[in-house]
Order: sequence, then C-alpha cells, then structure tokens
Amino acid sequence: MKLFKKLRRLLSTKGNKLIGQLEDKIECLNYEFDNINKAYKKANDELINIQAEKRRLISVKDKTEDIISQLDKATKRAINEGKEDLAQHSFVLMESNKEKLNIFNKNIELIDQVENKLQKQLIIFANKINEIKLKIDTLKIKNSFATSINKINENLNIELNIDTTEITKIEEEIDKEYYVAEIKAENLENQAEVEYGNIINNSKFEEYKKSVMEG
Repeated sequence: MKLFKKLRRLLSTKGNKLIGQLEDKIECLNYEFDNINKAYKKANDELINIQAEKRRLISVKDKTEDIISQLDKATKRAINEGKEDLAQHSFVLMESNKEKLNIFNKNIELIDQVENKLQKQLIIFANKINEIKLKIDTLKIKNSFATSINKINENLNIELNIDTTEITKIEEEIDKEYYVAEIKAENLENQAEVEYGNIINNSKFEEYKKSVMEG
C-alpha cells in the first residue's frame, strides 16, 4: 500500500512540475509571439505606406514624362518655326523636368529596395510566427496530457483511499490476530516457566525432606 502511495506522490510531484514547466514555456512563447506579431504588423504597415508612396511617385513620374514629351515637341516646333526664344524657354523647362524625373526614378529605386527588404522581413516574421504557434500548440497538447495524467492520478488517489480503508482493516485484523497470538505464546511461555519452576522447587523440597528423614 505504501508503494502505491509513493507512486502516487511521485506521479503527482512530477506531473505538477511538468505542468509548471510547460506553462512557463507557453507563457514565454506567448510573449515572444506577441512581440513578433507586433513587429510583423509594424513592418506590414510600413510596407503599405511605402507602396502607396511608390504608386504616388510613379504617377508623378508618368505625368513628368508626358510633360517632357510635350516640351520636347514644343521645343522642336519652335526651332523649326525660328522662334529661338520660345525654343530656349521650352528647352529649359524640359531639362528641369528631366532632372525631376531622375530624382523620381532614384526615389522609386530606393523604395523598391526598402520594399524588397520589408517583404523579406515579413516572410521571416510569418515563418517565425507559424513556428512559435506550432510550438505553443504542441506544448498545449503536452500540458493537456499532463493535466489529464494528474486528474487520473487524483482519481487513483480516491480509489486508493477506498482500497486503503479496506486493506487497512485487513491489516489491523492481521496485526490484532498476530498480537493475540503473540500474547498467547508469551502466556504459554510464562506458564511453562512457572511450571518448570514448581517442578524444580518440588524436587528440591523432596531432596531436603529425604535428607531430614535420613538424618
């Protein structure tokens, strides 16, 4: 019976320890999950904003290209018509817009680089989030199993308590019978010693009596 109790206590101790460790790991992973999820949302918001800025720049770039094309035509027409002043004015405006176009193109290239980095970062975050979710789900399954084992152990404890009561009664009866038998044996032993002592005393008395009569 003591073996069952020790086994139950061992299972309970190990079960509680395991549950505690699993809950600590789940809590840490949940904290890590929240942080990565926040980082993912932040990166995603930045990506959305930068893509919106890219679309705006592309729209402005397209309009600038149209302006350059129109100014180029106007400059050529002014030259052909001999309107040199107008041609020079159109040419200056065209070159100014070409400089703007170069700036737009460079900004779009930079945005493309940032966009690629953010997309890669989002993939890393997404993989990490899925990895943590998988770990959390696995730990929850283990925790559920450990909790079930503890419940089984508690039920086992109840059953053992019932059995213990019956077995304890049997043990007490056995101990009682053994105690009674031991007392009986002790009484018989004491009685034998008394009888033996009486025999010895009687024998000595007879010898004494005989010596007195002979004397």
